[in-house]
Amino acid sequence: MGKAVTRGQALTLVGQFSQEIRWDELTSEEVQTIIDLAPKERMVRYTTWLKSLAESLKSPASVPAQKVASRKVPPLFTDAMVTALADGSFITVLSPVRDAKFVEWLSSVLGVPVHTPYKAIVKLLKERGYLVGSAHIEEMTDLTDRGKMTGMCTNGYSNFYPSRDKYGSVFIGRVYPGMYHWMEGRDEWSDRLFQGTQCRLLVRNLDPVTLGL
Repeated sequence: MGKAVTRGQALTLVGQFSQEIRWDELTSEEVQTIIDLAPKERMVRYTTWLKSLAESLKSPASVPAQKVASRKVPPLFTDAMVTALADGSFITVLSPVRDAKFVEWLSSVLGVPVHTPYKAIVKLLKERGYLVGSAHIEEMTDLTDRGKMTGMCTNGYSNFYPSRDKYGSVFIGRVYPGMYHWMEGRDEWSDRLFQGTQCRLLVRNLDPVTLGL
């Protein structure tokens, strides 16, 4: 009987699969086509690729090491902390390794190129349940105030998160500690908005293992 594949090995394969797509060489229409693939067809293509990868691994010489190494992208986040919420979901608080645009943060989380269209990013955020609601923020700040290690900034810097208003519009929310209570703000979507390493990104239902954390 063959040895079972561990979760870590499976995630490594998933990462290699993502690297097989040369995102920078695709047009926006081609990127959208990949994103819009039906789940069933996506799984068929993924399974087919896994079989071919398994065959190539039998002969290491057939896998050009230099080619794989050239596709490595420096990690955008250096640490993550997960907090379970009362509704059964969870919030992952990510610590960035460098200053970056908000759209870079989300692109890294979603595993898509930075130039992915806004509508495609919003669609993925909704499909994966990554949007954070006001009730989630209220629970996170309450837990933080009660001494739980949530990973949120409590030194005056902002905690950012993707959210949606009652009209369905996705925006960039932020919450930060004021003198007497937590303060909240809202920024409209912009690919020019920068955040620093002192800030944090909150994402709902994101497994940090998918980011290598």
